[in-house]
Amino acid sequence: MLIEAIDSDEAREKAEKIGQEIYDDQGTNTSGLTIDEHEAVWVFVGLHKLIECRYMLPLTQNFSGEVPTDESIPLHGTEVTYSRLDIENEDEFKKYINGNSAIIWYQE
Repeated sequence: MLIEAIDSDEAREKAEKIGQEIYDDQGTNTSGLTIDEHEAVWVFVGLHKLIECRYMLPLTQNFSGEVPTDESIPLHGTEVTYSRLDIENEDEFKKYINGNSAIIWYQE
């Protein structure tokens, strides 16, 4: 998720707020949500990593020299990447979300 912030502390605070408000369905009706045919809910458990990104070109120009449309410019709150991971059990999941070594399977 792309977060616009002055520094890493502000970025972390904004990202956690988005995670708690948008990506946590605990206690709400998420009827119909399934993953691999299993009922599922979104649960926000925290940030795994925070990476700083900076604009390298003016917003009015991209690498091809074209002026981007509003829809092509990622803004605060835009999901720009994600990873699909398979984690064998809750213990390995807790290790992973706490930043410890864990056994995971990265899915392309």
